[in-house]
Amino acid sequence: MNQTITRSKKLGWGLLSEQLKWAAWFLVIMFIILIGLTFIAGIQLEDFLISNNASAIFMLIVGILYTYGFLDYYVKFGITRKNFFKAALFASVLLSIVLAFFFVLMVLLLEGVFSLIGIPIPWTEGISENGILSALTSFSTFTITHFAYFLIGWLIGLGFYRFLWKIGLLFVAASVVLVSLLELLHGSLFSTAPISLFPDAWMITGFPAYLITALLFLALITVNYRLVKDVTIRLH
Repeated sequence: MNQTITRSKKLGWGLLSEQLKWAAWFLVIMFIILIGLTFIAGIQLEDFLISNNASAIFMLIVGILYTYGFLDYYVKFGITRKNFFKAALFASVLLSIVLAFFFVLMVLLLEGVFSLIGIPIPWTEGISENGILSALTSFSTFTITHFAYFLIGWLIGLGFYRFLWKIGLLFVAASVVLVSLLELLHGSLFSTAPISLFPDAWMITGFPAYLITALLFLALITVNYRLVKDVTIRLH
């Protein structure tokens, strides 16, 4: 049992290390884009950064690549599906936290620089406006957003890998429903869905929203585990 846990942790740290390289490039590119759009083009970015759309899409792509880039590779080298799944969850949770931390830090740094040189903050709701509480709230909501999009991306990748593209498209449709439901629960944090399936009047807030979110996470983790457990690895 201890060897299994140790193996899962080592694999989890290995997965995290590889993803942090991707995240570092992503954050650097995002920082350059934001500086360029603000200082050179003078564009008002509104809620593009605060709503976290870019990093949400990044986590969605990471989730999709987990199947084709990691599951396929490690299972062929003898890692059990169960160990891989535990390691993947461990790495994805930590990546969600790390990415949220650096995203909040980047926003606070930019807001500080803008204020110092007298340039209006190019988004409507600044994290620094309400102090540490605002920063902590943004950190927690960013983390939830990242983990949700990772799980949904992983679901899409597993669906395409196991059932090929025809049934895989149904997993894409399911992801749209899931993101729309999360938008219903958490508003603009999940506004990257191409189609909003529920009216704003249905929005759920407070404790019920987080309870339903937790149940959705549990359902996604369960479904993804079943798919990982039963998927046939292609020998190519």
